[in-house]
Amino acid sequence: MPLDLYQQVEQAEAAAIRLRDQNARALVEAERREQQAERIAADRKTVAARAAQDERDTAAAALEAARLRAEAARIEAAAIEHEDYARLFPRERNERRVARMLLEASGGEGVTLESVPLADIQEALGVGRTTASELRSAALPLLQTGYSPNS
Repeated sequence: MPLDLYQQVEQAEAAAIRLRDQNARALVEAERREQQAERIAADRKTVAARAAQDERDTAAAALEAARLRAEAARIEAAAIEHEDYARLFPRERNERRVARMLLEASGGEGVTLESVPLADIQEALGVGRTTASELRSAALPLLQTGYSPNS
């Protein structure tokens, strides 16, 4: 074999080794990217599942809020009916309305005058700031002496 042929064989073998090395690196890179794609797909699936759960939680919260609003409306209607039966004066009705607002704002625990801002009372009853303050002040003793719109 001529020397030139040996050099060509060596060059071909070296080229084959380089190609095998490049092929191995390409396979490793392809596998890495495939794993990355699988992680991204899994992350997207997790995000989609969380979003679906968030939607279910939001719907459940909205239903509960609607139920609570309906219950509050029922209690308010019953209180108004009892006030009609008791033939209360408008001022006494407003005091009781403010008492119910205080109860609702505090969740029934730790009722304070600051639980309901005067602006809310003014808006709900269509009264001035002074009257709203007087009604709020009169509502607290009502609650302290046992007033309950449910009874």
